[in-house]
Amino acid sequence: VPTRLKILEDYFTYALFFNVCRSLFEKDKLLFSFTLCVAILEGQAQMNMEEYQFLLTGGVSLAPNTQRNPCKAWLADDRWDQICRLGDLPAFDGLNTGFASQMADWKAIYDSAMPHEEKLPGQWDSKLSQFQKILVLRCVRPDKCVPAVQAFVGKEMGTKYVEFPPFDLKECYNDSTCLAPLIFVLATGSDPFSALMKFADEKGMGGDKLQAISLGQGQGPRAFQLINDARKNGTWVVLQNCHLAESFMPEYELLVETFTVDNCHSEFR
Repeated sequence: VPTRLKILEDYFTYALFFNVCRSLFEKDKLLFSFTLCVAILEGQAQMNMEEYQFLLTGGVSLAPNTQRNPCKAWLADDRWDQICRLGDLPAFDGLNTGFASQMADWKAIYDSAMPHEEKLPGQWDSKLSQFQKILVLRCVRPDKCVPAVQAFVGKEMGTKYVEFPPFDLKECYNDSTCLAPLIFVLATGSDPFSALMKFADEKGMGGDKLQAISLGQGQGPRAFQLINDARKNGTWVVLQNCHLAESFMPEYELLVETFTVDNCHSEFR
């Protein structure tokens, strides 16, 4: 039973990740992977949420920092303040007070092109976990937190959670039904219409079976007519530039809510 449950857990976790990634821009996918990873570790009581909050905020203190920055020549004061706040967490006790004695080693990490791959000075490299080392990196070289987080997620969950699946129109179609629209949220300059036309031809939905309309002033009634015809005949309708028809979209939502298997052809999209 435990083995079976583990298989089911792994399957549904990746299915959730895969399907959510479809609706995310590329820049947001690692953030979702990391959030999912943290949620799982928290559920397993393997994530210190105080340390996680520090990663998100850099620590919060209303009192001014009274400890002098010993590395003022190369370490900004706000970075030093974060190191001092990090030193208040139990696992990092002594980090700030011993920083000056290991200044040369910390400076080497600060100057490194790959600081997230460098060993930490003294006892810190063996004492801290991989996640805790990201907190140190946040203080010293925050610009390299992204590759460090990527390595952490890959180690905890597997490389497939950091090697994001490319957009696959066929997979989206296979998971769709006639009762819910496929929505494309596009980045500036991207246009999947040519790929959609090609896919429609492959599915035998080219030519008159695919109707496209660019929404705008006065196009709402015509869009409704195309949708109603398509749901009866089992054809496809593409609504473009939906952001230009804000007043139409609530009406369209109400129409979609009336879709049932009885009044929509199974091939309708």
